[in-house]
Amino acid sequence: MGRKVIRSESTTKAQILDAAIRLFGNRSFDAVSIRDITSEAKANLGAVNYHFSSKLNLIREVLRTLATPINEARLTSLNAYETLLNGGRPDLETLIRILVEPFVRLSKDRSGPGIYYPRLMMLARALPGDLIGSYLSEQHDAMARQFVKAIGRALPNLDEEEIFWRYDFTIGSTLNIVGDAYRSYRLKRLSAGQCDTDDADRIIDELVAFVSAGMRGAAPARRKKPKMARATAAKNGERRTATRVHAKQAAE
Repeated sequence: MGRKVIRSESTTKAQILDAAIRLFGNRSFDAVSIRDITSEAKANLGAVNYHFSSKLNLIREVLRTLATPINEARLTSLNAYETLLNGGRPDLETLIRILVEPFVRLSKDRSGPGIYYPRLMMLARALPGDLIGSYLSEQHDAMARQFVKAIGRALPNLDEEEIFWRYDFTIGSTLNIVGDAYRSYRLKRLSAGQCDTDDADRIIDELVAFVSAGMRGAAPARRKKPKMARATAAKNGERRTATRVHAKQAAE
C-alpha cells in the first residue's frame, strides 16, 4: 500500500513558483491559468490563493524571485568595489560591468530559471501600471540610486539628471539584447550570424563598451520651455513672491 506524501507549505509554494516561472516564460501571463500552474506543480487550486492571494501577486512574486539574485550580485560587487576604492574615483567601465554582468549571466544560464527573466520583464511592461510600477520601485529603485551616485563619482562633469537618463537607457539596451532569443534572434539573423546573442561574454563586453561611450558623451543642449510654460512659471513665481511679502508685512 502506497504512502501518502505530505508536502510542507514552503515546498508547495516553491513548486508553484517554479511551475509559474516556466509556464509564464514559455507562454505568457494571459495564456496561463491558475489551473495550468497548479496542475504543473501538482498542487490544489486553493494553494495559489493561500500563498499568493491572486494571480497578479503570483506574477509579482515570480518577478521578485528572478530579480533578487541579480540585484544581490550587483550590490555585493558594487559595495566590495567601493570598499576597495576607499574613497577613490571609480572606473566607469568597471561600474557598468558590475551593473550588466549579473543580468546577462543569469539570463543566459540555461540550467536555471533566470533564462525566463528577460521575456517576463518584457511581458510585465504590459501589466497594469500599479502592479509593475510598485514592483520596480520595491526591487530596483534603491539599487538604481546607488549606481547613479557611483557613476556620478566616475563622471563628475555630468549632472545627476543626465546620469538618470543614461542609467535608464542602459537598462533598456541590456534588456533588449538579452531578450534577442524572444525576438526570433533578430540581431543574429540581421548580422547573418556574426553577432552571437547567446554568447554572454561577448554581450557583456559590447554593452560595457557601448554604454561607457554613451555615458561619456556630451550632454545635449537643453531645450527652452515653450513660451506659455515660461509665462506660467513666471506668474507662479510672482505669486510666491507676493505671498512672502504679505506674510512679512503681516508679521511686522
